[in-house]
Amino acid sequence: VEEAVKAFPAPKDGEPGRDGESVLIDDVLPVIKEQVDEYLKSIPTPENGKDGRDGKDGADGKKGDPGRDGLDVKDLFRADGGRLVAVMSDGTTKDLGAFVGKDGKDGADGKPGKDGRDGLGFEDLDFEEKDGRLYAVFRRGDIVKEARIPGLSYRGVWKIGEYLKGDSVTFGACQWIANDDTTDKPGDGKGWQLAVRKGRDGRDAPKGESK
Repeated sequence: VEEAVKAFPAPKDGEPGRDGESVLIDDVLPVIKEQVDEYLKSIPTPENGKDGRDGKDGADGKKGDPGRDGLDVKDLFRADGGRLVAVMSDGTTKDLGAFVGKDGKDGADGKPGKDGRDGLGFEDLDFEEKDGRLYAVFRRGDIVKEARIPGLSYRGVWKIGEYLKGDSVTFGACQWIANDDTTDKPGDGKGWQLAVRKGRDGRDAPKGESK
């Protein structure tokens, strides 16, 4: 660049009575470009560097924190759809997927087990009255299942003994209904509820003239 500057043409003297001409940038650029190009050509092209050596192994890192203890299975149960669910020691649950058991083995004699008996149905149902109460009775052979049908059952005048829920008795000229199975006397405790209170005595009718 210094050489290029030295090579700049010196400004000419102006004619008498006129200013001299200044050097313009367009006059300088071609000279600078030529000098810069020659300088760049003189710079040697860099060669590819050699691969560096492998580094040494680094020091071992610090030991990590101890791992947490594993969870234990505390319980297993079968959920809807035959899915097996495990209850872990921390209270969480894990769905283990659908579980299908194997077919049962044959008996000791090598023969398949017997089919179970059919359940009781409406064709086995009958209604029976016992002690003034109505029962639904299912009966098939030696199988008998019965259930008392809830409802009011009038048992007459109250007597000492056990009464069932829904029994109705007369006591003290009033009607009482058992709220639950009870041996209490009507009016004592919560076993009975007053249903009909005794009416007041009517007034004496006036005496009429005999005919």
